[in-house]
Amino acid sequence: MSRWLRLVLRWGVTFSIFTPVIAAASALHYPRFKMLAVIAMGRVVRFAIVGLLAIWLGQQILKVTEKPAFEWSMTAFIVLCVIGSAISIYNWLRRSR
Repeated sequence: MSRWLRLVLRWGVTFSIFTPVIAAASALHYPRFKMLAVIAMGRVVRFAIVGLLAIWLGQQILKVTEKPAFEWSMTAFIVLCVIGSAISIYNWLRRSR
């Protein structure tokens, strides 16, 4: 089992490269305005791509969501998430005592 997977399974978090990059930029005294401009432009590009994909594939995605198999799978996923959250809250409360 990889080290990353062991960390995720143990702590329940995934690694994001965003925070270390921002920390490094701040530590190297990169100008705040430029850093925020780069972040903003990256988000504009990302959300523009998501928006274009929604325009291009939106009708096909909506057709998939109308099928009974999708509804059953989403119901199962929601139930799984609720059970997982309940177990996490129970363990958190048990450890805090």
